[in-house]
Amino acid sequence: MRTTKSLAILCVVFGVVLLAGPTFGFVSISADRGVSVGTADDEEAYLGIESVDTVVNDQNDAETVLVMTNNADEELSIDADVTIRGPGLEEASGFDDTLSPGEETTYAVTCEPGEGVGETDLEVAVDSASGTGISIEELERSFAIERDCSKGSDPGSPGETEPGAGFDSIFVDDVSGSVSPGEERQQVGFTLAGNRRPHKEIEIDLNDPHGDGVDYTETFEEQNLEVAEGNGDVHESDGAIVYEVAPQDGHDDEIVIEVGSYATDDDGGPYEVSFTRTETEEVGTAQFEVE
Repeated sequence: MRTTKSLAILCVVFGVVLLAGPTFGFVSISADRGVSVGTADDEEAYLGIESVDTVVNDQNDAETVLVMTNNADEELSIDADVTIRGPGLEEASGFDDTLSPGEETTYAVTCEPGEGVGETDLEVAVDSASGTGISIEELERSFAIERDCSKGSDPGSPGETEPGAGFDSIFVDDVSGSVSPGEERQQVGFTLAGNRRPHKEIEIDLNDPHGDGVDYTETFEEQNLEVAEGNGDVHESDGAIVYEVAPQDGHDDEIVIEVGSYATDDDGGPYEVSFTRTETEEVGTAQFEVE
């Protein structure tokens, strides 16, 4: 009689570990010798991605819906994209591309006006997240984000948001990063809700971006402000652009003002700009980014 013996062979290859697991959807992870690599919940993984328990319901204010965390003990360079599947949400700000150990970065959205109540799927694809001893490739996650975007209507032109009281529409152009004064002009615009009031003023407050991502120091001189569309006059007052409505400005006319001689030094945002009808104190807000 022949006796058959089973031989168990364990192969360990130091330096590279290949895994495939549904928790991450990654294709491969590699780690230097001595680094532990394994499947885990996202809060324990080297690169954790979690959703925030919230309901997105605002067209103007960005809402954080995803958080990415570097749980490794070294800095990671990250190449990641988020795809919004279906209507309802619009990207406000994306993930950072570098994370120090223990650092978080967030992904934020706003409501797409008039898309109602429901869920919108966000698909996160991390092409790579690498450091000196760790490399994560093709990590994929999907999240269902709740929304209540039943208020408002289609904003129309790119850059417009739900205008709020006093305006039928408002918008602010995005601008480029690392812009020196005079290299680029930014546009802001609006149409008034209700009867237009000749000789009344609209105040466009740029203090929020001015204090953070855009240096408007040289902007608030009249030669750097130009009315691209409209018949009224424009001037500066305490860090804001002031447009005086002309009798020739009709209710349905869009007023567009160009802003020049500002500087930026990096990507950032979204930054909020307030539009105020001074005679009624009605306010609308719009956002833009430096990208």
